[in-house]
Amino acid sequence: MLINTVLSCTIGRRSLSMKVRSSIRIPMPRCTRRCDRFPLSNRWIFFDELKKKKKKKKKKLRGKKKKKKEEKKKRKKKGKKKMYQLSMGLLPVYVQQVAVPVARPVLVIPTQQQQQQQQQQQQQQYQRPIPPPVVPAPPPRQSPSEYRVDVFFKYNRSAIYKSSTSIEAGTSVIIDGDRGYHMGTVASCRLEAVPPHTPAVLRMATREEQNLAHSNSADEEEAISKAQEVLDRHLVDMRIYGAEFQLDRRKLTFYVVKNKEAPMPQFKPVLGELYSIWKCRVWFTV
Repeated sequence: MLINTVLSCTIGRRSLSMKVRSSIRIPMPRCTRRCDRFPLSNRWIFFDELKKKKKKKKKKLRGKKKKKKEEKKKRKKKGKKKMYQLSMGLLPVYVQQVAVPVARPVLVIPTQQQQQQQQQQQQQQYQRPIPPPVVPAPPPRQSPSEYRVDVFFKYNRSAIYKSSTSIEAGTSVIIDGDRGYHMGTVASCRLEAVPPHTPAVLRMATREEQNLAHSNSADEEEAISKAQEVLDRHLVDMRIYGAEFQLDRRKLTFYVVKNKEAPMPQFKPVLGELYSIWKCRVWFTV
C-alpha cells in the first residue's frame, strides 16, 4: 500500500500531523483489539508512539548497564589500591584478637621433706665455686730476628732499612737506588721488629766506592752552577741550592727552592739540555 497524503488526527486535545513519503512501503499490521478502536488514519500514529516508548526503554537499559560497568570498575580500582597499600605497609593490618583461656595457678604447699630437700639443694649451689672465665693465652712474643737500620743521606734525608746483622753507626752502606745502587751512612741500628716490605741493606761499602762518592761530591758543585745558568736562560723562576749524584752516576737530583704563589714551571726544554751535558736522568725536587 503506497500512501502519498498527509494524515492528521486528534488524540484527546492534541492535534498531530504526519507526512508519509510516497517511496516508503508501509505494511499493514495485523489488527488487534486495541487497534480496532482507532480508525485507519489514527493507527499509524499509535504505532509511532509504541516505537518511541521502546527506544526510551532501550536508552534506560543502556544507561543502567553503563552505570553498573562504571561501578564495577570503581570497585576494582578501590580493591587494587587497598592491596597495593597493604603490600607497601601504608594501611594498618587489623588482626583479630582471640581470647586464650589462661589456666589458673594452683597453689601447691610442699611438705616438710620437700622443703628440707630444696634448702639442701640451695646450700649446695651456693657452696660450689664459680669457675673463672676461660681466657685464651696470648701468643708467645717472638724475638725480632732482624735489625732496624736508619740510613741518612745528603740534605737531611733519611730512610728505614733492615739487616740480618748489626751495623755500627757512621759506617757507609750500599742500598738499592733508582735503577741502580746508592750509598748512605748509618745513623742507628737496633734489634727491633721492622714493618713488612722494607728494603734491605745490600752490603758494606768498600774504599773504592767511598772514593767514588767523594769524586761525585766534587762534581756536584759544578753541576749546581751549570744547571742554574740553564734555568736562567729558559726563564725558569727557581733557585738550586743542592745537587746529588747517585753512586753509579745514573741519576742526578737537584734540590730547588720555588715561590709558593708561582705555578709549577715546565722542565721539558731544560731537561733535554741537562741530559746532553751529563748523559743521565735528571730530577728536580722542591
